Amino acid sequence: MSMKKLLRILAAALVCTLLGTSAAASSADYSDNLQEVKDTILQKVTESSGTSSVQDWLDNILAANPGTGEEWYIIAMRQSDMELDYSVYRTALEKKVSEDRIVSATSRQRIALCFQAIGGGEDFVASTLNDSIGKQGLMSWIYGLHLLKNGGKSDAVTEQEVLDRLLSEQKEDGGWSILGDYSDVDVTAMTISALAGYRDDPAVQEAIDKGLALLSEKQLDDAGYASMGIVNPESALQVLCACSNNGIDALSDSRFVKNGRTIVDFVNDFRTSEGLYSHDKDGEYNAVATVQVFYCFTAYQRMQAGRSSFYVFDGPLTEVMRKASPRINVKAVLMIVIIAALAAAIILNLKKGRKNYKNYLFPVIVAVIALLAVNFIKIEKTSDYYGSKTTAGDHPVTTYITIRCDTIKDEDKDYIPKDGIILDRTPVVINDGSTAYEQLVSAVKEYSIQMENEGSSRQAYISGINYIYEFDFGDLSGWMFSVNGEFANVGCGEFKLHEGDEVQWLYTTNLGKDLGIEEF
Repeated sequence: MSMKKLLRILAAALVCTLLGTSAAASSADYSDNLQEVKDTILQKVTESSGTSSVQDWLDNILAANPGTGEEWYIIAMRQSDMELDYSVYRTALEKKVSEDRIVSATSRQRIALCFQAIGGGEDFVASTLNDSIGKQGLMSWIYGLHLLKNGGKSDAVTEQEVLDRLLSEQKEDGGWSILGDYSDVDVTAMTISALAGYRDDPAVQEAIDKGLALLSEKQLDDAGYASMGIVNPESALQVLCACSNNGIDALSDSRFVKNGRTIVDFVNDFRTSEGLYSHDKDGEYNAVATVQVFYCFTAYQRMQAGRSSFYVFDGPLTEVMRKASPRINVKAVLMIVIIAALAAAIILNLKKGRKNYKNYLFPVIVAVIALLAVNFIKIEKTSDYYGSKTTAGDHPVTTYITIRCDTIKDEDKDYIPKDGIILDRTPVVINDGSTAYEQLVSAVKEYSIQMENEGSSRQAYISGINYIYEFDFGDLSGWMFSVNGEFANVGCGEFKLHEGDEVQWLYTTNLGKDLGIEEF
């Protein structure tokens, strides 16, 4: 697991870019391209998924696997005032949170934000507000403030207490970070976005101004940004998003224009030939970066229209958005059908004057058997997934995987093994060239180990294994992986494995230092 990716996802970096516009383009010119970019993104993602429209994509692709990070598309489309029917997705998301155990505080908060945007999930939102704020480091305070700003109420903490906590976390240099004494661009920008709704408080405005000054200072000569020493588009566009949420046009504000270049000019270097977006220059399409582009463009559009922050759901939902689909209990429906069929058979026999009990016994027996069968059918997502073996492919190779949590084995938790071993060294047959993520998926499926992933398969981020999540044991805790004894500098969805490769998934409480990593 790449450490820069860990920090970027922990900070929930949500970013944007623009189509090829010149450095001299005005804000109006950029604005003219925003909708074109968003339309292109939706066109490409719907076409690649085999669906014919955005509504079809929403109902049949996003709703098929809800709560896995695609909420940002949902929220952004809602904040773009697109007239879509979210009822199918809403019902699917409500089903997920009722059946699956979501331990990660920030994952719960992300889903709760989506419910606040499109409606539904009232009980889940209420419980999330009570049990997640501040439970997973700085980011859980940030997301918690977004939830409270949208009218949420928490029995555990007040809106003012969360606001005060964020202000108290500001570093001497004017920014914020999840570790160390020096601020991080991504975390600073996300905090400034959360503070945007409280600018009428002089103390908050002062904190925002200091943060913006730091972000201006950290901007590179080509208008880009670096995080953990690595230049990347996500950090740059996190700044654009934060400015937009605070009513600042970073494309014309002199603080964020360097050598005639804007943040957008820098990010355009990462655009693919298809009109989508990549994490690396001249890289391939990146699903996470692309959804972040869609999100940030929406934030910028709202700023130019004089509307509220992207995170504030103050616009009314249209009637088509409000429309709710009925919640269908499949078992109940089947039982009703069986009983109705039995009643019809009895009525038919009565009408024909049949008095022999045998004419009634057979349909009754059939109905009872059918009712019993329906009653004992167990439709469960995990049972469909876990316990099965993945097909290796045409070029099978044997690799090995280990999953351990030795750093927390002394914690008194039922789900933490006393010896720290979740899965001892185990052979996994995969197709040659499969990724570390694909190997992990194969292993957890076969051995029924819970695992939660955020992002696409290529940009996978493993937030939890065996119900042990990032930040559960401190702000610097989470899962890391090594291959053949070396911790990887790319994500598990990009690291390809071959014959004999040894992969270890290890839980850290101190950003790898407790695993022997001294620097990244």
